[in-house]
Amino acid sequence: MRILKKVFASSSPVQPLPDETDAIEEEIDAASFSDEEKRFYRALQLVSSQTSQLSRQIFRALEVQENFLSEINQRTTKLDAELNMANDYLNSSNSTVGALQSQINIEVDQVNTSVSEAMEQITRTLSEKSMSVTEVLDGILEIGKGVNLLALNAAIEAARAGEHGRGFAVVADEVRRLASVTMEQAQQAAEQLDFSKVNNELQNINQTNKQRLDNFVDVIQAATGQLTQLFQSISEQLTLVMNNTAVIFETLDLSSGSMKRIQSKNRIINDVAEEMTTGLDHIDIQHATIDKAVTAFDNTLKKLYMVPDPAHDQLDDILRRGKLRVAVEPNFVGLSFRERLGEPLKGLDVDYAHAFAQFLGVECEFIEAPWDMCTELLTSGRNFGEPPADIVISALPPSAEYDNVAYSEAYTYLHWVLARRKDDKRINSLSDLDGKVMGIINDPAAVELLEENGVRWSSNENKPGGSCVLENLIAYSDQSRIHHCLADGVVDAFGVDLPIYHWASKNPSSPWYNKIEILPGNIAKQPYYYTMAVNAWASSYRLLAKANEFINWFKQQNERMAIEKKWQGEPVQGKVSYRDEPGELMGEPELKQLYMAHCEKFKLTPKSLNLQANTRQEVA
Repeated sequence: MRILKKVFASSSPVQPLPDETDAIEEEIDAASFSDEEKRFYRALQLVSSQTSQLSRQIFRALEVQENFLSEINQRTTKLDAELNMANDYLNSSNSTVGALQSQINIEVDQVNTSVSEAMEQITRTLSEKSMSVTEVLDGILEIGKGVNLLALNAAIEAARAGEHGRGFAVVADEVRRLASVTMEQAQQAAEQLDFSKVNNELQNINQTNKQRLDNFVDVIQAATGQLTQLFQSISEQLTLVMNNTAVIFETLDLSSGSMKRIQSKNRIINDVAEEMTTGLDHIDIQHATIDKAVTAFDNTLKKLYMVPDPAHDQLDDILRRGKLRVAVEPNFVGLSFRERLGEPLKGLDVDYAHAFAQFLGVECEFIEAPWDMCTELLTSGRNFGEPPADIVISALPPSAEYDNVAYSEAYTYLHWVLARRKDDKRINSLSDLDGKVMGIINDPAAVELLEENGVRWSSNENKPGGSCVLENLIAYSDQSRIHHCLADGVVDAFGVDLPIYHWASKNPSSPWYNKIEILPGNIAKQPYYYTMAVNAWASSYRLLAKANEFINWFKQQNERMAIEKKWQGEPVQGKVSYRDEPGELMGEPELKQLYMAHCEKFKLTPKSLNLQANTRQEVA
């Protein structure tokens, strides 16, 4: 069988002699393949090409994973240092608390001793005063007794009175003398009862204790100040730990998404490999027949939505099925998103996709996937047995990072802006992000743009020309997080395409309204732009040509102006295209060359770009 000879000859590890090689090539070139052999060979080519693309996509996902792991490693190292510092602060706090406790005990003992001594002195003074008062009162008591006797004598004398009144004079003199003595004793009692000395002593005690207590307060305040500083330092360290932990968890979540992508691709490759093995097992080597193998491969290709017929054309396939399968990111707020669960997608890219589908006269069917997987959907479906996308219309700037992709002309221009939390005056430009955390979409073009503007982070910190070094750069694949991460403080700023934050920050129904804001100006040197993308296969040429025809026509329509105003405020003018990007990217002219070479190879007549029914109405 000639195709097997060709396969076996090309895969032989033993190099034949020159005359043998010429003989083999002559035999192969001179012979013609049967239709089954051609179909089988074409199937092998398609499956091999798709498997190669899936493998390259895995390598790209692994590179993304490596960046995530680098960020995690950096954050983990920083987290370890911050935890050690927090532990040192805690140990210092324990020492300070111990010293404060000892100082308080000393001060309290001194105050207690001082108060005890003062109270003993007051007790002695009061005891002495009490004895003096007792003596005075005894004297007064004696005086009272004398007065009583005098009164008794006066009474007796009064009985005798009559004309003898001189006895009363004597009594009166004695009463006056006793009164004088009583006054002297009363004066002495007043002196003895004078507590001014006691009051002075109490005042002295109060003053002494007040001074001691003031010293005690000073000691406590000083120690409390030290503790406050230590606890403030601990709080700051714990805040850094929390921020680090948030970044680590955020990166781990993104890393988990990357691993799921790798696992998904591996599953598809494994399924394809098993299907190929099964198909090859049907080759009848003894009878040199491949009928059963061709049938088995046809079934595999159907599951992969691949057509081995060289005349297959993607645009014809779309028109035949009546649906344009468009790959989009379903969480791109402002571009392709649902405001509420269960509602249809809306946004700038969704409006463009519907307009293009109507231009072709077909329905629009969205295949939803994470944004950085959209171009991969051109190769295969999300899972084995699911259909691939025909075209990507989802915020796609051309880049050599995407494998086997051909780009349309720009269908919209926009600004790449910096966003911050509402009224966060710390951040007014990229230069204010030194030592801070920045978020971006996992877009190679965004990474290149930051590098051009002198921004550096862990993976490019040694690259010359840096003017601002970030604490971390988080590249988000999960677009449902790109607004929350800024509003919640996981990142300090977010670099993003204007439409993605325009609706989110300007529309009152947005959950981020009055929480985030866009800084004016375009960080890029020239307007950013989006293109449509198709697989860089010959069969996709006519579809890409139609996409460019639509873009050129739609620029003149009022509906496009309304779309631009609605989703990014005002239309942005620009002239750049995929041709201005590095990497020799493919567009319509390049894909046309591939298409013409394909037609020549398989002796096909190139198809016209004119459609039998072509609707060019403005979208209602």
